[in-house]
Amino acid sequence: MPNVVRWVVIHPGPSGWQGRDWAPEKFASLAASLRRNDTKVVVTGVATGHKLPCDIDLRGKTSLHQLAAIIERATLLIGLDSLPAHLAQASRRQLLLISGSIDPAHTMILDTKTQSVTADPKLVDCLACHHRLPPPVTSGTCVRHRVMCMEDLDTNTVLAAANKLLGFSV
Repeated sequence: MPNVVRWVVIHPGPSGWQGRDWAPEKFASLAASLRRNDTKVVVTGVATGHKLPCDIDLRGKTSLHQLAAIIERATLLIGLDSLPAHLAQASRRQLLLISGSIDPAHTMILDTKTQSVTADPKLVDCLACHHRLPPPVTSGTCVRHRVMCMEDLDTNTVLAAANKLLGFSV
């Protein structure tokens, strides 16, 4: 990937865990918006039927070593709390972590290269429930009637955070 172009890797999951998964249509909207800003988008992860506007779709096509190399050459990784996020941190790449039931302070090193976006904590009082509920919290089932932490996180909030990390004016 050329260094003169901003390459963003989007790793949308799914993780299979409600409180970690952001809706595919929100990832699609985010990818389309990034591409309108002359940013190249690469999508990684498992092959799914969900269409995401991108320049290169590598879902289901990379080994772990290839994924690490792609992330190392990217300007920014946007994704869930998962292995690719940890690879981005290990290679000192910029990371925008989409968080819901997981508190990134427990799983990531939050610094100038790693930012986390969540739904508004004033409106969603159950953010980071994974760290506050008794076991088994890894069941993948939300204790609420809906997964507010991910459903209430809008695309514009994530896009604004991405644009800031990419050096675009917001």
